[in-house]
Amino acid sequence: MSLQMIAATEDMMKLLREDVTSASNGVLQDCNIFQEIFSMVMDMAARCTMNINIQNPRSPDNDFAKALSELFAELPS
Repeated sequence: MSLQMIAATEDMMKLLREDVTSASNGVLQDCNIFQEIFSMVMDMAARCTMNINIQNPRSPDNDFAKALSELFAELPS
């Protein structure tokens, strides 16, 4: 696995750990795993193909997500 993929995975795992830590009783009540995986893969694609580090891959307002939304109409929001 490339260093960019490892970094993107570690960043997403850090975000998920923070979500669990801040959740009451350490249990996530609402977690859209499809959206989480999509965000991680989008971040990996940006890092590996264009050397772009997305500051907040979960945000639909980041420029990379907006560009992908224009290309693919069926992306999750």
